[in-house]
Amino acid sequence: MDDGADAATTEATQDAPAEATDSGAIALGDGGTDYFAGMDVPSGDAPADATATEDVSGDAPADGTEEKGGNDEPTFLSVWQEQRRIELQKRRDKEVEEQRELQSQAEADLNEFHADREKKIEAKKKENRDKEDGLREDLNSVFQHGTLWEQVGRLVNLQEVKNSDEESVDRMRNLLIQLKNVKTN
Repeated sequence: MDDGADAATTEATQDAPAEATDSGAIALGDGGTDYFAGMDVPSGDAPADATATEDVSGDAPADGTEEKGGNDEPTFLSVWQEQRRIELQKRRDKEVEEQRELQSQAEADLNEFHADREKKIEAKKKENRDKEDGLREDLNSVFQHGTLWEQVGRLVNLQEVKNSDEESVDRMRNLLIQLKNVKTN
C-alpha cells in the first residue's frame, strides 16, 4: 500500500502550483527548486533565450562581411576587401580592353594578310598567263615552220639531268638531238 500512497503524493505535487520561498526561490511541483527564478535580468543584456535564437547555421552574407547592428564603423578587413574589389575590377576592365585591342589588331592583320595573298595570287596568275602565251607562240611557230623532229625536240626536255638514280637516257637524248638537227626537205 505504500507504493500507492507514494504515487498519489507524487501526482498531487506535480499538479500543485509552484510556491515561492523566503529566499526568492520557487519550489517546483516536481519537488525541485528554481533558485534563479527570483533574479532580475539586467536590461542591457540579452536574455539567455536570445543567444539560442541567433543564427548558428554559419550563413553569412555572400561578400564575407558580418552585419553589425548600428555600428557603421569600417573595419580593417572591410576596407581591405573594398580596396581588393576595386583593384580586381580595374584589372578586369584593363584585361577586357586589352582583349578588345588584340582582337581588333588580329582582325586588321587578318585583313592585311588576305589582301596581300590576293595580290600575290593575281600576280602569279598574270605571270602564268604570260608564260603560257609565250610558250604557245613559240610552239605555234615551231609547228608551222619546223620539221617533225624539231617539234618533238621542243616538246621533250633535252637538257642533261644530273641524277645518278635514273637509268641512263643519254643515248635516247643524243638520238633526239641528232634527228632534230637533220634538215629534211
